[in-house]
Amino acid sequence: MSIKINPVGRKNPQKPEDPAKYYASVVKKGYVDVDQLSKRIAYSSSTNRSDVYAVIMALVEVIPIELAAGNIVQLGKLGSFSVSVNSNGAETIEEVNSQLIKNIKVRFNPGKELKEEARKFSFSTT
Repeated sequence: MSIKINPVGRKNPQKPEDPAKYYASVVKKGYVDVDQLSKRIAYSSSTNRSDVYAVIMALVEVIPIELAAGNIVQLGKLGSFSVSVNSNGAETIEEVNSQLIKNIKVRFNPGKELKEEARKFSFSTT
């Protein structure tokens, strides 16, 4: 099975007079929720669905606690979660404080094995 792509035209905001260029964009079919994931994982393992669901929900609760403590959450071959911020600049080191923070992001960095699997994806136009 291949991932469907569509062409999407985008103009360069720094050169609005230039013609648009077309880029590949992934066509998303829908969502897979925690219930569906837990059912699928349970089906392919010896763990029952409610236990899989409980572990996923526990991760949702525990990961933010660890991130707030300043930790990177490493989930083995799956990858890791970390926090990054965007901030306004300051003239001196002493002026840097939390008031400068504009945006907080939770980043996911896929593990090596997940990246390798993603490289095997095939794509087709719709």
